[in-house]
Amino acid sequence: MKIVNTISFKFSNRKISTFNRSKPYILSFAGNLFTIILHLMPSLLFSQSDVTIEGKITDEQAEPIIGATVRLSGQNIGTISNIEGYYRLVLKRPGVYKINVSSIGFETKTFFTNVKSGDFIREDIILIPSVSSLNEVIVRGKSEKLTLEAGSLSLEAIELGSLKVESSDVAAILNRTAGVNIRQSAGLGSPVRININGLQGKAITFFRDDTPTDYLGNGFNIALLPANSLERIDVYKGVLPISLGADALGGALNFVSKRNRENTIELSHEVASYQTHRSSANVHLKDEQNHFIELLSFFNYSENNYPVDVQIRDPETRNLRDITADRFHDTFLSAFGEIKWGVRNGKWAEEFSVSGGFSLIRDDIQHSLQMLQAFGRARQQEDGLFGSVKYMESSKDHRLNVSVFGALGRHTTMTRDTALQVFNWLGEVERKQGFTRGEVNNGNISLAEFTVTELAGRATVNYRLADDHQFIFNNVITRKRRKGNDPVGPRVTSDQLDPLTVPASLLTNISGLEWKSFWLNRNLLFRTGIKNYYFKNSGIDFGDVFISTFDPIKNSGNLFGANAAIKYIVNPFLLIKGSYEYATRIPEEDEIYGDGLFLQSNPELTPERSHNLNIGIRIDKTFSSHQLGYLELNAFARQQRNLIFVQSDAFSVRNVNGAEANAYGAELDLYYDITDRLTFNGNVTFQDIRLATASQFTQEYLVGERIPDIPYFFFNTGLRYRSKELWEDTFLTGFIYQNYVEEYFLFFRGSPTALPPVIPSRNIVRLGVTTTIKNWSITTESNNVFDAKVFENYREQRPGRTWHLKVNYQMNL
Repeated sequence: MKIVNTISFKFSNRKISTFNRSKPYILSFAGNLFTIILHLMPSLLFSQSDVTIEGKITDEQAEPIIGATVRLSGQNIGTISNIEGYYRLVLKRPGVYKINVSSIGFETKTFFTNVKSGDFIREDIILIPSVSSLNEVIVRGKSEKLTLEAGSLSLEAIELGSLKVESSDVAAILNRTAGVNIRQSAGLGSPVRININGLQGKAITFFRDDTPTDYLGNGFNIALLPANSLERIDVYKGVLPISLGADALGGALNFVSKRNRENTIELSHEVASYQTHRSSANVHLKDEQNHFIELLSFFNYSENNYPVDVQIRDPETRNLRDITADRFHDTFLSAFGEIKWGVRNGKWAEEFSVSGGFSLIRDDIQHSLQMLQAFGRARQQEDGLFGSVKYMESSKDHRLNVSVFGALGRHTTMTRDTALQVFNWLGEVERKQGFTRGEVNNGNISLAEFTVTELAGRATVNYRLADDHQFIFNNVITRKRRKGNDPVGPRVTSDQLDPLTVPASLLTNISGLEWKSFWLNRNLLFRTGIKNYYFKNSGIDFGDVFISTFDPIKNSGNLFGANAAIKYIVNPFLLIKGSYEYATRIPEEDEIYGDGLFLQSNPELTPERSHNLNIGIRIDKTFSSHQLGYLELNAFARQQRNLIFVQSDAFSVRNVNGAEANAYGAELDLYYDITDRLTFNGNVTFQDIRLATASQFTQEYLVGERIPDIPYFFFNTGLRYRSKELWEDTFLTGFIYQNYVEEYFLFFRGSPTALPPVIPSRNIVRLGVTTTIKNWSITTESNNVFDAKVFENYREQRPGRTWHLKVNYQMNL
């Protein structure tokens, strides 16, 4: 027997919602109890005779205004708007009041109200920018950034508007962020590894507009993506919101696309050292019915023939000698294009869009992982197509929002490695090979080709029960299937089966439910959620050169997680926050089944798990009408279980589950407008990640050792200066950035006394000047100004000093 309840209630004397529910008696009682608590909460906080005036303060673009002052005229009674623009003013007696609302950069607004005992009045305020405001754009921009960063989660929002004209790609910009370290093996197109608060590699999840980016292929890469294709980048350093639907251990990047309000065309081209060319073209067109067409495209090319310090063998003595030689087989080319059509704010959809695109990569492979051997013939390429559809709609009262997204991607990777010769670093044939051929896989030739097909779907339901209470449900399901062939590769000896022809698949389903609520005059934000992680994979282990039997491996699991976060606004300039999550990360398809090149397969990989704790304090201060500053301190603690380590030798790597690790760290981030034209930013990060227990491939003497191959101390500084208007619509902008990383070990020590190789410390300075003339900008830059030697990842040498010239053109139609 079920009881059907129809509930209609008021929260703070305002009607909120009416809904029907069918539920068992106990659940009905719990729901009614929860409703009563919500109903009584204002009574517990305020006297029945109090007069309450509340509302939201925004600008003309509906952006919240933070720290606006709401004050009774002629009295020392007032309040300020919080991080979302909300204010609440509680008065002790009825009467007629004159109230002034003011904020820096906006005209003061005054209104009168006549209130009676027990009244609860809603008064929303729209402030108009002051004519004398020094820079309206700066005021609004800071508000959006502060709104995101001052939430309960450990998050940094990187606005790209002023950075798009620089030659820096997304990876270079991220590398200047507190708690973030980017490492790239070599020049343009080489593998990139990102570290966020000690988590790196696949532990970091990538999103575009809240949707996982895997279906876009490797062409959508932080080292290839131009900054002018995005509005901002949200860097999550701890708990991830349920709306992302991720299985990350505590780190993620969300690339937020531009939402152009005008018809625009933006073009850019960059020429740099070592025959490097980078281009982009972005177009946004719309009509009066809000139909739109968007084009996103970019192209990258480089010969990467920069000098490196290596060794060659003397032809007479056969001894190795040190030389400096130009890389000779490292050309890289990539292209990416996507076109999207849709409608926004239509009669039947808040947004509906369909998109389709392609990506391609052509990559010469120059050397083995540790630059021990030069390659002269090996190549790899990827070709892919993808498409997506999105639908989003809200109810008339905007309390219910539903978003559905689906995507399909199909990407084919080909490896060509059949060389008969061995090359030295001068590009010369050192000798012919004997019975073996190929360069990459320890003398085993390869013509491997495999196709990965991915289906992805995401559904999000957002319901606002009241102004202060919100529920979010999200479900993300993905299915990856890989199948290929290698006519010259290894075979199962029993029946000569090509193991690549055996399909490998991975299915994941991640669902979550979150409750988000505001308390104490909306100065306290609390959110909590639960997640369910389901995975299922199957395939064959072909990591060994010789395979004796065909033995398919299947694995599956179902795990749960939970998180909670809290933020308290002490005053307009100070907030404190903390978050906790019990997180799970499911191994990716290529981690389990390899990449057919350097990365070997391991179908027995199981998920990583971690307990994550983040705490932070942030101070935002306005020193004058144009000087803004903030200081933020964040700390984290994490316990990782079933940690996935990378085992490596000179030729390949393999992911394996290892022991436990404990991580602690802190970061300090500072920004300050020294003047209205000169700004400074700097940050410093320290993180200590150590092995807690031994595993099958680590020894007891390593317990307590710092985990290798993870930078533990680094800092960044930066200065930007923008001149006055030199002549009509003409400005100069100068900038200088510094990035320092302390040296760290590459591997665990092989014995209690032997020390492993060290990645040397690096100190890189980037200097540039931008000239802006109306719709044009021309930027000249030098990266690594002092030509420092830089080694990263597996002691692979990066380019020295490079020169860049970038031209950017933007036109509003």
